[in-house]
Amino acid sequence: MDENRFHVMVGTKGQLIKMAPIMLEMDRRGIKYNFINAAQHTKILYDIIGVFGLKQPDIVLNKNNRDVANVLDMASWLSKVTLSSFSQDGLPKKNDICLIHGDPIPASFGAVLSKLHRAKIAHIESGERTHNIFNPFPEELSRRMIDRMADYLFTSSEESYNNVIEQGVKGEIINLGYNTVIDAIRFAIANSQKVTFRPEPGYVLVNVHRVENLYSKERLDIIISTVEKIAQNERVLMIMHEPLKNKLIKTNMLDTLKGYENIQMIPLQDYVTNINLIKNSKYIVNDGGAPQLESYFLSRPCLLMRGFMEQNGYPNVCLSRYDTTIIDDFLQNYNDYVFDVDINALKSPSKEIVDILAEKMAHLKNT
Repeated sequence: MDENRFHVMVGTKGQLIKMAPIMLEMDRRGIKYNFINAAQHTKILYDIIGVFGLKQPDIVLNKNNRDVANVLDMASWLSKVTLSSFSQDGLPKKNDICLIHGDPIPASFGAVLSKLHRAKIAHIESGERTHNIFNPFPEELSRRMIDRMADYLFTSSEESYNNVIEQGVKGEIINLGYNTVIDAIRFAIANSQKVTFRPEPGYVLVNVHRVENLYSKERLDIIISTVEKIAQNERVLMIMHEPLKNKLIKTNMLDTLKGYENIQMIPLQDYVTNINLIKNSKYIVNDGGAPQLESYFLSRPCLLMRGFMEQNGYPNVCLSRYDTTIIDDFLQNYNDYVFDVDINALKSPSKEIVDILAEKMAHLKNT
């Protein structure tokens, strides 16, 4: 009989960044694992693999070079990875442990695939909630489903721990207290020689790309008017994700932004460079989950362009709720959101996860 083993399944940029420290820790200890790339994001995943020095994927479920950018793309991606999973050897099997992260669709797919083959599910960053099943959709439903299916639930805060307790999950809950992004940030700081773009410090970093913002004219108008307002007094670096760029072109906003001397549009950066950009900014404006954590551990204020927030308890984050009064108050008083954090004084969640899962695997091999 084949030996039980670990699997790590990721499909998005955010998943791989937060799983990379765990994979590096497993590499350091000589723990073998099967790296499964579900490839919802494509080229950027291989860029991250290169930056962190990870091994190449053992299995690629989607070999299309196109990122998933809309509902039709998602339907196509899901059909391809489902069909691919039927013909692949080396996928999770009984009493293997499959590590999946967060709430993107590849995480749901990984959970269902693992459960079908009776593998154990280790859910990293479990218990995050907005308590609104429609925002974000389908992520809120995805995370609840995975938590119910998971055998080992690794939460990152007391709040997320309580969320899965209240849900009445059957799996074992382990509250780490911190997110693995801490270890990713440490890696980036330790490898600052890999930074490829070093602008003069003192800018505002803008990074927005979520579907609910790009496909809402009202929300996008608020975000762009906020950027314009900032550019009147501050130097702005605006990261241009391809979906954002396409939307700005369609709405004739791109040329307007180009008319501001203080706005510099830059392409999506590698992780080490992006961490350096956050570290040297005055504050950041974003709509993603990971930048909230990154800005907190790098002691940078963060204006979050969302209506809801899964991760509370970070005093550097101002949730805008798309309310111009809240936004204007942040722009005038962003220094009130500066909180110093000594990241080197914090424990390593990645090491703790590997410690625990190594024990679980040893137990499974003896049963």
